[in-house]
Amino acid sequence: MKLFGLSLGDNAKKIEAFKKQFRAVYPIVPDEERKIGETLGHPGTPTMFICSKDGKVLAAHGGLIENFDEFLKDIRDLHGKL
Repeated sequence: MKLFGLSLGDNAKKIEAFKKQFRAVYPIVPDEERKIGETLGHPGTPTMFICSKDGKVLAAHGGLIENFDEFLKDIRDLHGKL
């Protein structure tokens, strides 16, 4: 699995400032015109999609993660099925 962010409405300069401020080490893709967000149905922030290598969406989560341990378990279970 690979993790990346999608920044709706932001440009590369804003993304770099965010990465520096929050020490984000993962890649973040700009979506200045929100075209990707539109294709995804205007997801809220944050929204996470877990996809297979062939692009199939395996799981999606919107909003804050309330039980992180359970969330990690679910990801590990998904990873084990790949």
